[in-house]
Amino acid sequence: MVRETLLIPFSISNLVVKLATFYNPNGGTGACGKPLQNSDLIVALSSAQYSGGSNCGRRIAVHYQGKSVDATVEDRCPGCGSGSIDLSPAAFQQLAPLSAGRIQVTWDFV
Repeated sequence: MVRETLLIPFSISNLVVKLATFYNPNGGTGACGKPLQNSDLIVALSSAQYSGGSNCGRRIAVHYQGKSVDATVEDRCPGCGSGSIDLSPAAFQQLAPLSAGRIQVTWDFV
């Protein structure tokens, strides 16, 4: 008997399995009104999760292949699908090398 495992994106409670990418804020001002640096542990949420700025300053825990990073919501990612996130290079590199480009992560507000 051959057993196969199929991994399907899911949502349990507020835990979300979605795509994570990275972007370079380069000192620009984020949607939450603060200047952001590539070295900051920050995240941009999709427009749906950004929720008009109501999640600015909240922290999320992001998990990928046994690694995790806590990042602060400081920006909005208008090109991200619902639940997907855009991390600063510093936050992304806590999970994977920048060369990975896009990774499937789980995340939740902490």
